[in-house]
Amino acid sequence: MADSYRARIPFESLDPLTIGASDDESKVYREERELEIPEQNLLAAIYPEEPQPVPNATEAARDALASPTSGPSFADLLSGAGSVAVIIDNQFRPTPASKLLPPVLDAIESAGTDACVITANGKVFPLSESDIEQKVGRANLDRMEKLGIPLFQNEPRNACLDPQRGRASRGQDRDRPGTGEPLGLWRRRQADHAGRFRRRDDRVEPLQLRAVSADALRRARGSDALRHRRDRDHGRPRRDDERAARHARPRNRAQLRAAP
Repeated sequence: MADSYRARIPFESLDPLTIGASDDESKVYREERELEIPEQNLLAAIYPEEPQPVPNATEAARDALASPTSGPSFADLLSGAGSVAVIIDNQFRPTPASKLLPPVLDAIESAGTDACVITANGKVFPLSESDIEQKVGRANLDRMEKLGIPLFQNEPRNACLDPQRGRASRGQDRDRPGTGEPLGLWRRRQADHAGRFRRRDDRVEPLQLRAVSADALRRARGSDALRHRRDRDHGRPRRDDERAARHARPRNRAQLRAAP
């Protein structure tokens, strides 16, 4: 093709049963595709300058724990701790936990601190046995068993395992429909899962208020409180009937002709 630009598009793919944090390079496929673009259609070709990876992730983690950019070292933190929880991400994050855990376990073993490892799954299903072995590493799992360090992960689909943390600061006392669960607690759980919260007067208040349905809010706070709720986008209170009329749409041609 005359007067064309040949773009290079690198990409990676994984074996279907391999997670992004796997340390098995034989299951990672790196390829490159080419695409011809007419010069008249090309605005710019931008290739990001990716930093070079560290030569050894384990040693880099060890140096970071010993000499952080600010604050005490990891060893100093462990010296005054009765117990420690090491939180790692789940199977959908490419963090090489299997390479980062060895210096952490070294420091914990040297300090003799009681410890556990927790996978932060959020609302995602738990890791399988294969996922755990790829994420944590077989050598680390064996060492954790030897040191008596258990591995925990939450089960978001099992609501019975969620502890009672009290009610939200707005004081709802109605149950979530069909669950018998306090509405305020359910709202707090949804915000905790999304990681969206703020601290105000030593209370943690969720910002994800839209996780609660309008019907549930009417029952909990009364229709008047909902009707005059402040619209966050425009900064002024609006009534429900105005909101409904603004979003109403004709359903058929007859309604379309009759619509003002």
